[in-house]
Amino acid sequence: MALADFFREGVSPEDTFLREWDNLKSLELRYNKRTSWEDLRGKGKKLLERFVTEELPKIQKVYGIEQKFELAVTTMRLPFIGIVDLLAQVDGLATIIDFKTAASGYEEHEVALSDQLTAYWLADPTADRVAYCILTKTKEPVIQWHFAKRDAGRLEEYLAKVRIVSEDIAAGKFYKRPGKHCGYCDFLPVCLEDKKKVQESLVKIA
Repeated sequence: MALADFFREGVSPEDTFLREWDNLKSLELRYNKRTSWEDLRGKGKKLLERFVTEELPKIQKVYGIEQKFELAVTTMRLPFIGIVDLLAQVDGLATIIDFKTAASGYEEHEVALSDQLTAYWLADPTADRVAYCILTKTKEPVIQWHFAKRDAGRLEEYLAKVRIVSEDIAAGKFYKRPGKHCGYCDFLPVCLEDKKKVQESLVKIA
């Protein structure tokens, strides 16, 4: 939100972050043993300050902010939709950028094999490359860029996977895929068979 408002309207990202984060102080949020509301507030402020001073100069021109896309794929009954954080020229190259916050840096294989970046390239194959910009919440906050490209073979492979997954969804098949992402998945209580949590956090749609 802070970066989107900055690129869209020139609003100070630090100010946006502090205002929105301060609004969350009274909510019953859960933190792990090594973090707290105050700790994350400080790290968020430092990361955005560092982004403006060290990373922003790399971005020469912005083409799109939180840009939606909708693709008609012949093997799917429903459209393939998504939102790209930023389309911009970075160090002279047209780049599709996704901003991430993480507790640690990304490994190269996570970028090379990322389905998300492949989907973004599919949405705009005229771009020179795709990228993750990782805002790392380490003791001393660090910002890392990871750039990647996708060839025709990778796109075909991804579309085949999308077809299989879409067919499974249509058939009501949802497989457990354990990983770090489980921590922020709304359906974790379902996989854990926590009926009380399911009732509290999910709504059943007929």
